[in-house]
Amino acid sequence: MKNCPACGAEMPDGTQFCTECGAPLSDAEPIEVTYTEEEAAGVPMTVAEQGEGGAPGPQAEGNEEPGEVTAEPYVPVTPTLAEDSRVIHTADGKYRWVYEEKMLLDFEYLMKWLKGCLAIGCAGLIAWIVLGVMAKKPFAQIYAPWKTGCWILLALVLIPVIMHVARAAREGWKRVYIFEMDDKGFINAPQEKGVSKDTAEDWIRAMVGLSQGSTTTTGQGFLQATQNIKKTSFDKVKSVQAMRSRHQITVKETFTKNELLVEDRDMDFVWSYVTSRCKRAKVR
Repeated sequence: MKNCPACGAEMPDGTQFCTECGAPLSDAEPIEVTYTEEEAAGVPMTVAEQGEGGAPGPQAEGNEEPGEVTAEPYVPVTPTLAEDSRVIHTADGKYRWVYEEKMLLDFEYLMKWLKGCLAIGCAGLIAWIVLGVMAKKPFAQIYAPWKTGCWILLALVLIPVIMHVARAAREGWKRVYIFEMDDKGFINAPQEKGVSKDTAEDWIRAMVGLSQGSTTTTGQGFLQATQNIKKTSFDKVKSVQAMRSRHQITVKETFTKNELLVEDRDMDFVWSYVTSRCKRAKVR
């Protein structure tokens, strides 16, 4: 074997020209190629250096393998409250706020009643047609009561609307809610009729020593707030959905659901706080 005088590549004896660079090798003499430490760092390892099975040999002292990469622990995000926020962060670490809802704009019950009445009306019309066909009645006899059926269907649509307005009037056209939220979950406490937004806010201020109202009024507000409470645990939530036009965030567990009502200025804060703590929930 001999080496190319130009590039140092090893060539078999009798080779006239270097197959790497093309330099003539007729008068070339074998040369020894040496490497500096810097150059040697880039030279591939030989089979002997790689060890058995092509695996890397023992590493030099000080070149330790990197440790296992572990996932960062889950840390819930706590956004910053807006300067004009209506949400109060109390000393016990909870967030509390009051929301006043106009009952006529609460369409949840209206839609339930409307769906139920329409389902009853449509089922009645279908049953009438099926019974008429099974009895082999003429088409004219089956069609004749349709006008009456349409009037009945219209009445079934108007009944839920009337019930919705009557419910709003019975509640005083408004309903006040008190919400309490922390890292574990939240509480939705709808107030009884007659509790004003100011009274509910006095109760919250009393929790942080800021109430200017009477002790009796504040105590009544607290007792009424404990009725009809709906509690939700964030670790059991399956889905979270926001409806900004209704100022509502709906959370659903396996068999139950709850909602947060919040003003526009605080919607982003509450949404970020809730979704970052519902680790198993599908966010819509």
